[in-house]
Amino acid sequence: MAIAVAAISLVGCNQEDPIKTKRNRLEKEMEEESKKVYEISKFTFDNWSQVQNPATEGGKATLMPYWLPVEKEDKDATEKGRFWKSASNRGFSMNFFNEDRNHADKYPVYWTEQGKSGKGLQLQTAKGLMFFGTGSWIIPGSLYNGLLDEKIMAVKPLESTLFGTEFAKLPSKIKGYYQYKAGPKYIDGKAGKFDTPAEGKDQGVISGVFYEITENETYLNGITLYTDKRIVSMVKMVVDDTEGDSWKAFEVKFEPVDQERFKAIDFKKKKYRLAIVMSSSANGDKFLGAIGSRLLVDELEVIAERKDNQDKK
Repeated sequence: MAIAVAAISLVGCNQEDPIKTKRNRLEKEMEEESKKVYEISKFTFDNWSQVQNPATEGGKATLMPYWLPVEKEDKDATEKGRFWKSASNRGFSMNFFNEDRNHADKYPVYWTEQGKSGKGLQLQTAKGLMFFGTGSWIIPGSLYNGLLDEKIMAVKPLESTLFGTEFAKLPSKIKGYYQYKAGPKYIDGKAGKFDTPAEGKDQGVISGVFYEITENETYLNGITLYTDKRIVSMVKMVVDDTEGDSWKAFEVKFEPVDQERFKAIDFKKKKYRLAIVMSSSANGDKFLGAIGSRLLVDELEVIAERKDNQDKK
């Protein structure tokens, strides 16, 4: 009782109501937030087309056996000219011993007709091939924006995936819908024998990595995606099995990784890239996963603060 009276007396003397102070602070934060101007990049995964091989001189362009999502950012229908890349599909197509290589719906990256709205993205971990120490017994279904260095895919698969496209905005959050179902057996894709069990259970992953472009170092790759010193902010959402066929909504915020780089963001003097990476096997970069693991994603949105708003700060 004495403590309560003392507290009331203190508020009266200082003329400060802690509840009112907190409310004012929250209102100020909301006001500042409302002043920000945001842009939304939305990916519906409704439109797909078959990937083209570049036309040879004097020849005709041929079609690859797999498909990828179509976006307004695409320059052409070749793998190189598209916004979305899939080393998974390219690798799957290179396995000439695979009887499914000519069936697009068997590829690690394909669509589902039962999307949240229209079609949706389907990523599925498929069986791979080990050949004289190269390759892997698993091929996780992975989709990302960036580049694919096909020349080194067979010998340096992780370094062949070059993540991110130039982005002159400050990413705030990623949201959308997903479903996930892990495959029955978690295995080591680099073991000498197929189907060698590994400890744990498969999980999916949806991530975004915002990083600074420097002169000496360019793209993040499968080795440096989450560890590079140039990363400014990042979100990495690892997902487990969802119930039935229902879609689960998600919304995750980018968190600063390097506070100094984050505070020093300058779109006038520096350049940045944003990488969006999704995979049916979260540890696929370590060649761990379960054949049959499936991640569905739809209505994916990247919400970012516009460049012109940044310039005013």
